[in-house]
Amino acid sequence: MKKVLKFLLIIVIIALVGLVALYFITTKLAEKERTDKYAEFSWPRSEAAAQVPVPEKLYGSIDRENETDFEVTLGDQTQGDYNQYVEACMDAGFTVDYSRSSWLFSAKNEAGYDLSVTFYENLKEMSISVSASSADDGTAEDTDEETDKAVTTAKAETTQATTEKPADTTKANAAGLRPEFKKAMDSYETFMGEYVDFMKKFNANPSDLTLLAEYADYMAKYSQTTDDFDKWESEDMNDAETAYYLQVQSRVLQKLSTVS
Repeated sequence: MKKVLKFLLIIVIIALVGLVALYFITTKLAEKERTDKYAEFSWPRSEAAAQVPVPEKLYGSIDRENETDFEVTLGDQTQGDYNQYVEACMDAGFTVDYSRSSWLFSAKNEAGYDLSVTFYENLKEMSISVSASSADDGTAEDTDEETDKAVTTAKAETTQATTEKPADTTKANAAGLRPEFKKAMDSYETFMGEYVDFMKKFNANPSDLTLLAEYADYMAKYSQTTDDFDKWESEDMNDAETAYYLQVQSRVLQKLSTVS
């Protein structure tokens, strides 16, 4: 029995070493890919960009930009840079429904813009994303004529509802993400969070043999989950989905970096 347990522990150790090696290789490749894109840039001139303070160090890349939506990634960032920028954003009016942690800040302002600031400590990056709220269409109050037209249209749609085809669930939501894509990304991120928690528990007490069965289950799920996640690399993703894909992967890598 002791030989069997010893053999199983050796298998676990080999698997852990392999995962750690894979993590560091993936991290280094990600760092190189992002570093190659770093450069000094000018702050966007869009209305969305004007809602937030201009960071002190404009070194990184503009990931997307239009009049009501933009995202930039800043390189060579520290925890202090992140904290200082969050304070500046709050001073600029982003205090509506805000949520703040050591690595993520989200809020709205009175003008109807959504802000998300994410700090990736292991990558020394900070992502800033601003977009017009989907609930704010930027138009004046509807006139009586427009209201009547909307009511008439709604009635017509209701009348035809029984003969129309079901809504296409593959269409993108307001953020430009297809439902099945976002579900896959969120499922992957949730599982990896649970996996990191398990690995921390295992590292704290590797002699707990009851964890071996859990480990086997996690490895099976890990393989399937990562396969489901990676298959999207061969799919045609739009710009919003590509950005969300990279954000999820960055957050997962940050969680994995906490497993010593």
